[in-house]
This record gives sequence, C-alpha cells and structure tokens, in this order.
Amino acid sequence: MMHRAFIMFVVGSVNSPNTGIFKSKANSSGARLGRLKSRIFEWRRRVHSRGELMSLSDAELRDVGLSRSEAEIEATKVFWLP
Repeated sequence: MMHRAFIMFVVGSVNSPNTGIFKSKANSSGARLGRLKSRIFEWRRRVHSRGELMSLSDAELRDVGLSRSEAEIEATKVFWLP
C-alpha cells in the first residue's frame, strides 16, 4: 500500500504546475548556449575577414577606401574587439 501511494505522489508531482521551473531553466540555458554560439561565429568571422583584408593588394585596398596602414591596424586587432 505504501508503494502505491509513493507512485501516485511522484506521478502527481510530475504533472504539477511547478515543473515550469525546470522548463524555464532549460530555456534560459538554451538561450545562453545560442548567444555563445553566435558570439563564437562572430569571432571566427572577424578572424577570417581580417586575414582576407591583409591578402588584398594596395590597389584593392584603395578600391574599398583603405590604406595599407589602416588595413594592418584592423588586422592586428584581437578577435573579440569589433
């Protein structure tokens, strides 16, 4: 008899409205993971684009409105700085 009462308690608590607490924590950790993923992709994009910038010739840099020294300043920035 005690075992059956325990099972009813457990099943009832799973279906209770308090389980929203667990869902909100899962959603917030999912959102944090999404923001982290976006940030990492942005960092990788910066590294890639700064590397490509240094591979441009002086004429190509002039076409986009940059000098070689401006391109070097941009390329030497650390990846987390915009």
